[in-house]
Amino acid sequence: MTLYPYQVDGARFLADGEQIGRAAARQKGEVSFTRPAGEEGRPVAITVEAGTWSPARAGENQDTRELSVMLRDVVVEPLAGEAPEEPDVVDQVLQVGEGHIAMAIGTMAETTAQALGALVRSPDKYGVPPLSPEAAADAQEDLVYLTVTTKDILLYNHGSEDKVIKLPTGDVQVPAHTIVSAPLP
Repeated sequence: MTLYPYQVDGARFLADGEQIGRAAARQKGEVSFTRPAGEEGRPVAITVEAGTWSPARAGENQDTRELSVMLRDVVVEPLAGEAPEEPDVVDQVLQVGEGHIAMAIGTMAETTAQALGALVRSPDKYGVPPLSPEAAADAQEDLVYLTVTTKDILLYNHGSEDKVIKLPTGDVQVPAHTIVSAPLP
């Protein structure tokens, strides 16, 4: 958090009502503190409690407004040596009859596509039945698109780099901006 000067009596920083840090009076610059161990990843409400000051009373200028501290932003970083945990793009999967309803963590097309890819690549993790091996090969974020026809598998590489795609019948080299036919299993 970045603070600006003229905080008459400092500021207290609270996470869900419990103090996790305090700034000294007139402190400016970044304020950093660590949440208690085991609390990482849990959403919290951040609150700032501070007194007020008036630039005129402080002899700064003629401004008589009562000012305080504004929390501009909060930056959450992992502790040194810790890798940040990627959130699961699949929020939840509900079984409805013999089918399933999967909910992504967001509504953007990219998030929905990532959730669908995760379901296809790791069906056991989400409790859904596996799809065909060809579908799993197509569920990668690699700009290679796959279509199963009645006589072969077509792979189109929309990217500018050659790709190797693992199919049930073996690895297939797909040059950039090219369509390749592979045999069905």
